[in-house]
Amino acid sequence: MPTLIGAFIAAQRRLAGLSRSQLASRIGYTNLNKGSRRIVELEQWGEATSDLLLRIAAALKLDADDVTVLVDEDQRNVREAWERWVSEPVAPSLRYRVIPAVWVMERLPDGLSRDAAIAHARTRAMERQLVYVLVWNRREEVWSYSDGQVLVMEMRFGKVAGPATRIP
Repeated sequence: MPTLIGAFIAAQRRLAGLSRSQLASRIGYTNLNKGSRRIVELEQWGEATSDLLLRIAAALKLDADDVTVLVDEDQRNVREAWERWVSEPVAPSLRYRVIPAVWVMERLPDGLSRDAAIAHARTRAMERQLVYVLVWNRREEVWSYSDGQVLVMEMRFGKVAGPATRIP
């Protein structure tokens, strides 16, 4: 996602008449391809370590307060976009784990209230002796274990409800 800080850095780099590899050299990269890729990640996606951002700001003689304001605004925009997205209504789903890292969807009966859906998932987990997860919305998942225990988990910023195996 394009960011304010990324657009600002790109514009300031161009105003200084520097290519990405020239800027990479100026901030201390000996591997200019790697440095250029890092600058691309910052300019296009706003992704950079604070150390890299500080080195670039110094090399381009940017005001640290201006950089901080843009980073803060980008972070606020990302959080607000995530909050809007995670708050959108979705159909609840029920999943169970057949083996570690393998989840299967099971149809959840229509029209259940949240409490009734949790009770249904708990009953299924105990009957089948499997771990069940009720994904009630994008923010909340309810884990039901074969011993009858139930754990409600609310996702923190940037995370999404629902068991998943993430392969990098």
